[in-house]
Amino acid sequence: MQTESPVKKNILIVCSHFWPSVGGLEASMGQLSRELVAAGYQVSVMTLAFSARTSDMHNGVRIISVDMPDFALAIRNAVASGEFDTCILIQDPLGNIIWSVEGLSPPPRTKVFIQPIINEDGYGRWKDNADFRSRLTAILKAADAALVMTRSGPDTRYMQEDGIAHVYLPNAISQMAPAGDFRKQFGIPADRFVILHVANLYWVKNHVGLIDALPDLPASWQLVMIGNLTGAADCVSAVQAKLATRPDILFIPGLPPEWVSAAMEACDVAVLASHGEGSPITILEAMSHSKPWLATPQCGAANDHLGGLISDLKDFKGKLRVLTDYPAIRRELGQISYEHWKQCYSWDVALRGWTDLIEQGRLQREFVPEPALAGQMQELRTSITKALQEQQDIALPGTDGTSRKPGRPALTVLLDQRGSARDQQAGGLVAELSRDFTLQVSYLQDNPDGPVAGMDLLLDLSGHEQLPQAWLVPPNRVVRYLDTYLPGNAALANAASFISSTALIEARYAGLCDITHCELGVDFSIFNIENRNVDGPALFGWAGNVNLNRQDVFDVLIPAMREDIKVAIADPSLSPREAALFYKSVDVVLVLSATEQKLPAIQDAMACGVFPVCVNAAGVQELISDKRNGLLVERSPEALRAAMQWCAENITTVRQAGYVNANAIALAHSTRYASNAWKEVLWRTLRKAESAPRLQN
Repeated sequence: MQTESPVKKNILIVCSHFWPSVGGLEASMGQLSRELVAAGYQVSVMTLAFSARTSDMHNGVRIISVDMPDFALAIRNAVASGEFDTCILIQDPLGNIIWSVEGLSPPPRTKVFIQPIINEDGYGRWKDNADFRSRLTAILKAADAALVMTRSGPDTRYMQEDGIAHVYLPNAISQMAPAGDFRKQFGIPADRFVILHVANLYWVKNHVGLIDALPDLPASWQLVMIGNLTGAADCVSAVQAKLATRPDILFIPGLPPEWVSAAMEACDVAVLASHGEGSPITILEAMSHSKPWLATPQCGAANDHLGGLISDLKDFKGKLRVLTDYPAIRRELGQISYEHWKQCYSWDVALRGWTDLIEQGRLQREFVPEPALAGQMQELRTSITKALQEQQDIALPGTDGTSRKPGRPALTVLLDQRGSARDQQAGGLVAELSRDFTLQVSYLQDNPDGPVAGMDLLLDLSGHEQLPQAWLVPPNRVVRYLDTYLPGNAALANAASFISSTALIEARYAGLCDITHCELGVDFSIFNIENRNVDGPALFGWAGNVNLNRQDVFDVLIPAMREDIKVAIADPSLSPREAALFYKSVDVVLVLSATEQKLPAIQDAMACGVFPVCVNAAGVQELISDKRNGLLVERSPEALRAAMQWCAENITTVRQAGYVNANAIALAHSTRYASNAWKEVLWRTLRKAESAPRLQN
């Protein structure tokens, strides 16, 4: 005779919202309900009615939707009904779920588990309210189990202070398969150090505080912020206003879970700056992807987790610098992070805690990491402390007995004339270099006697092959910029390192000297999309000297023009600010001689939201992807006319692509980003010259 399997218990989970695709507590409750169904339980979720919900079933879970005015009574009736073997009530005590069972005596067969979500922000609002606190304590003591999600957070502290027996049952998360290549999808270079912040726009998540704590990010860093615009209107407005001043931050207004997973997979570190958290899912997601994390002390259960750092917000940048400068530390943190998740916070493990409670009323195991893992983390903390100390104390010795901080060596930048094209082009770069160096700018037209006393390094942007005789600078302390190819090796005799304006010059000198191609970069204080003013039909522009470019104008441009398509012409001698005004007045810029030397101007235009139409040449193929962010055409009137016609007929697409161009240039070609390559050459040259005496006047 076949014996029927016993029917599993009937479970009711009560939470205010049940949107499993959103993230946070809602996603966690969705996962818990699915795991319990998979374990054979009958599961219902009582939650607030939601107009977009189209079904009362989700992955085998019955959803009981209740309107807000009826919610508390519906919960009380359900708990008292005897229909459920176990009722799990989950919410911040400032909500109404926990209070719905105040004074209630459930049927003997019904166990009641209450998990109050208590973070520092919420706890601070009621911890000194004696009546609130005593009533809450009475409710929790009457429950079959009061649950906490932290070992030492405000939920545990409160229960210890009020003598409430409690059970530590941590949050959990399953690793979700990424949807794709996040960096490729959002145009983030592979070598960028990506800092990821995932949080919907609520004041408690402290987006504004995080942005303010990370000013002047190195160009090699990319802060990515992902969050739905679900918070109060004033919070959303404040964050948007702050983001408007920070084009270097990539903000994405919400992503589905599989793309959040892709972002976690792509990032180098996850951060959380909240004023209060219970058990933040963001940190657990990072741990499941083997990523280190950085969180404020107010982030609740994060204080229990291994594989990351707890830090005041003002110290975030220093901690991130260590994670950037010490990749081995970053990798080891990520490994520890993953192992702790696997041992304590994966659903395979956490579900056993829930089933123990449901079936036996007590836990059969503790959620603690293996001692070896905790020991490994302790050793790593010592390494991190040492790295932070080195970051502050390391000095660059000089032969004169002085000791100089590595961030502030003395750098002299030499230019030819004030106000020259090179002077204007280098303005943004000089500003970026001044972040790392004590910087002095000198001009040959001023006939200076020489660089400042105590100079560590000279960056020669003057374009002259030879320095003035009075400038007795040891060649091993000189970095020279080359923007033309000079036959012979005479130009290579008076400098230790060279920076080339194009990859072609770099290739020609490669093997003969230490030479690196570096962009001057786009100065976003000048070239940006602020006050861009285009509307109506497509507007075209060309920048060039008609007399010096007669073939471009008379053989290609004029034959390609039609009566209904107008082209504005700008003189190439415009100052950068004048050029920016010109670019902001057109939709499309025409480039009829696409060479490497043209790339900086094309990037300037794209930074202003312009869509480029360029003659197809090797120099621009890495910058322009045909019909995505510009057009590549053959150098003929027919090809140019067809391209202009396409732009005129697809002006909405062209303008949308223009704004995408501005963001792409900000990410990959800004002066701040480009300056990293310059700094690398300067620091390399400086280290090689450490044994040489510093110049003294």
